[in-house]
Amino acid sequence: GKFLLTPVALSLSNGLNSDITNPGASYARITGPTGAFSLGGFTTGVTGHILKLFNSTAQAMTVVNEDASSAAARRIKTLTGANVTLRTGTSMVELIYDGSESRWLLASYN
Repeated sequence: GKFLLTPVALSLSNGLNSDITNPGASYARITGPTGAFSLGGFTTGVTGHILKLFNSTAQAMTVVNEDASSAAARRIKTLTGANVTLRTGTSMVELIYDGSESRWLLASYN
């Protein structure tokens, strides 16, 4: 059989997006921002949950390391010790939730 990921829309705003409601799917297309924006954290992290996010906007996306505006168990660890800013325009990130760390881990990006 084939394994297909059907994308869901994830509407975000310009600037910092903290405690983002988990889209409830493994693959989401980010829509909405008309300026630079950032990901601070996601709700409902379950160990092993993989979240692939496609930035379909023409805006720069930043993944915030340990966003203080998000609840502790909803934060992202970029594993670089700093924020990760992707190029302006389409880009993609993959996050995995680690229950032992109580964090979303930035597994890959381009």
